[in-house]
Amino acid sequence: AARVAKHRALQKEKQEQGCNVTETKSNALEQNRTEQINEDKSSLSPAKLPTCPTDSVIACYHEKLPTLPTVRLKSDTRTKAIGQFWKWVLTSKRTDGQPRATTANEALEWISAYFDRANENDFLMGRNAQTGKHANWTADFDFLLTEKVKRNVIEKTQEAA
Repeated sequence: AARVAKHRALQKEKQEQGCNVTETKSNALEQNRTEQINEDKSSLSPAKLPTCPTDSVIACYHEKLPTLPTVRLKSDTRTKAIGQFWKWVLTSKRTDGQPRATTANEALEWISAYFDRANENDFLMGRNAQTGKHANWTADFDFLLTEKVKRNVIEKTQEAA
C-alpha cells in the first residue's frame, strides 16, 4: 500500500508539473533498452575492428586475378561476405599464434597475398584440364571467400598464412 501511495503521489506531482507520466516511462524504458543493446554490442566485440573497405578488397581481387570473372554488383550478400572475410583476417591467428593482421593496411596486404596464393592454384585458375561437372567451371570472387576455399588456398600453398 505504501509503494502504491508513493507511486500515485509521484504521478500526481509529475502531472502537476505538466509532464506526461506515460511518456516519461516510455522514454526511460527506451533509454534503458538502448543502453542494454550498447552493452551487449561492446561485450561481443571488445576491440573495435577497422571498417572494411569493400571497394578496396574488390579492387585487390581485380588486380591480382584479372583472368577471373569481374565483380560487377555489390549486393548486400556479397558485402556481408566481404565483411566476414575481413573480420576473419583481423581476428584469426596463424599457426604460430601471431595475428594475421591488426590494422586495415595489414589486412589489405594479407588479402592481396591471399589472392596471389589463389593465383598459384591451377584448378582455381582453370589452368588444368577440367572434365565432367567442372568442365567450363571458373572460380569467382564469391567462391574465393568461402570457408572451404580459404582453407584450401591457405593450407595448400607455401606461404604461411
